[in-house]
Amino acid sequence: MLARIGSRKVKVFWQCGLYSVVGLMAIGCGATGGPGAAKVRRDVVVTVMYEGTPVIAGQIDFQNAKTGDAGGGQIDGSGQATIVGLPVGTYTVAILPPPVVVVPGVNDAEKLPEPPDIPQKYRSMATSPLKAEITGEQYEVAFELDKE
Repeated sequence: MLARIGSRKVKVFWQCGLYSVVGLMAIGCGATGGPGAAKVRRDVVVTVMYEGTPVIAGQIDFQNAKTGDAGGGQIDGSGQATIVGLPVGTYTVAILPPPVVVVPGVNDAEKLPEPPDIPQKYRSMATSPLKAEITGEQYEVAFELDKE
């Protein structure tokens, strides 16, 4: 009888311990909604043009300095990028040219031309004049880049 009572206590102890561990794991994994889970988010389609022509390659980055929220995407051949799940807010926007792979002796970095369709001022959050206000209703943003 004593062994039976002891094993029952052990079983109850292990069940409680198991439920506690599973509950803590669920909280740690965001099952109850972690930081930012309550934010309204939007999938945003961005169009980037330069002198009336689509910018056909590059990276677009959105950054909200106040909240720390950020997002970005690759610009495709039609001048568009889709940013998935961007929280509603005000963003500074930077547009970067596509990365260039330098092969010594073949295309040395000094000889490569600057991408003409993304002026230098748009390539940094610190210097870019581009701003976007993402609202609960807004799903599309368009930018027309001008010469420096």
